Amino acid sequence: MKLSRRGLAKLTAGTGAYAAFIHTNGSAALARTNPDFRAVVSITLSGGSDGWSMIAPTDDRYDSYQRGRGRTLAIPRDALIALQGEHFGLHPALASLKPIWENGNLNVVLNTGALIAPLTKPTFRRRPDLRPAGAMMHTEGEAYWRGNVAIDRWTEPTSATRDSLFGDLTENTEHQQKTNNAPITARIADKYFGADAPLQSSLKVQMRRAALKIADLHAQGRQRAAFNVPQLGYDTHADQADLNDPTQGTLANLFRELGEALSAFQGMMTELGLAENVTTFTRSEFGRAFSLNDEAGTDHGWGNNHIVIGGAVRPRCIHGRYPDMILDGAEDSTGAGCWIPSTSIEEYLAPIAEWYGVPEKNMAQVFPNLPRWTSGRASKRLFA
Repeated sequence: MKLSRRGLAKLTAGTGAYAAFIHTNGSAALARTNPDFRAVVSITLSGGSDGWSMIAPTDDRYDSYQRGRGRTLAIPRDALIALQGEHFGLHPALASLKPIWENGNLNVVLNTGALIAPLTKPTFRRRPDLRPAGAMMHTEGEAYWRGNVAIDRWTEPTSATRDSLFGDLTENTEHQQKTNNAPITARIADKYFGADAPLQSSLKVQMRRAALKIADLHAQGRQRAAFNVPQLGYDTHADQADLNDPTQGTLANLFRELGEALSAFQGMMTELGLAENVTTFTRSEFGRAFSLNDEAGTDHGWGNNHIVIGGAVRPRCIHGRYPDMILDGAEDSTGAGCWIPSTSIEEYLAPIAEWYGVPEKNMAQVFPNLPRWTSGRASKRLFA
């Protein structure tokens, strides 16, 4: 008998918030009235996240990883959270994402960043006009993402989608639900996020609000919803990791907060029966440099790694290519491990936008640089 993705998830659920849905009593029926509903949640890892600590190779490339990062930054191979079927592992602080991977609801996109056109190192040196302005700077990097994530260019401006713009979830007041399902969804939110929201992390509070709002809009019969949720603190120029333990420190605390919030959110979406209708993805101004700086931190880099979570993604896929990790080598733009991206932001976002419902006729307007990649949408295989 062929199992559905949700049926498989029930058989293979691990521990943690995501796995807890196996103990429910049919609340997923709440979500079966609006199968065309789509929602996206963009998690902004503000400050420039270190994706090279988020995910690392576990095969024979690990030695190059450890040499390039140094012992202060390199996550010990046996501490990495192995991703079943792949030669990569997650930072141990992201352990709560392992069940999501095993249930087939998590993908990774490698070495993504702002690009005008495909670049090699010789072209990077020879053609300054092809270098994205400010690709390693906060304001310019965020502006590039904002211009390519702008949801008002992902949908037609009709009354049905007018409220689909990325919403602000940082307000101090809790979202007030408008449907009869409100008491049920509130109880489910308490189950995954905890009833005492003020004691939760800022990210977890915002993800709880996003989950409640998505459930409410779906119950109202809306077709689209989109939110951006920021997590601050990723500008780790100093004290990124504990000098005696690279698995601990500032970055580890941020990743732990991120993993727990994503796990709770995905668990709630699954219990509501909305997992296949909601896609969550990370973004950040830029990645960090691969090498350690003089303050036990990392400076601004370029390419970065990101995660995509949802019931509609292809099970357990890693897209793109990890750089060669040779400092000052063929993929390093500065000598410090500022990797030239091999997947553009447009290639990363286009399949998500297409899944969300951007009409084909609008794709060229939304992603004007996309046709420059002869491979087409390199990560189009994000979705099954």
